[in-house]
Amino acid sequence: MSTANLTMQSDGTALLRLDAATAQALTEAARASKKGPVQLLKQAIDDWREREFDRKAVARLKRRKPSDPAKAISHADLKKSLGL
Repeated sequence: MSTANLTMQSDGTALLRLDAATAQALTEAARASKKGPVQLLKQAIDDWREREFDRKAVARLKRRKPSDPAKAISHADLKKSLGL
């Protein structure tokens, strides 16, 4: 099982320590993708953050009350109000 230790620094940066097996796998993946290990980690973190943001947005939408169909505007009325 791989382990990672994330420590927040006083200047707001983070220090990530990987075990040898994970570091080796990261190095090999970076070499295969022709990217640096740091760039590969940043991309993975950005992807995770985007998925997490999307997951939270979906959860918020699911908690919302359903809209009232009686208040809906028809497509024709919408086009008319926009002058199309």
